[in-house]
Amino acid sequence: MKKKYIVRLTEDERAYLGSLIHTGKVAAHKRLHAEILLKADISELGEKWLEKPYY
Repeated sequence: MKKKYIVRLTEDERAYLGSLIHTGKVAAHKRLHAEILLKADISELGEKWLEKPYY
């Protein structure tokens, strides 16, 4: 599947999104979006979301 959007986060952006996730008082949709952005990050520091093959 071709990627529709390419996400490259800076170190500061990653730190901000990480702080949102680890803070207990954040709306669920905001936390979910932060997790998705961090997972989709393809920069050197990113987690590089690996696509699972469809069987």
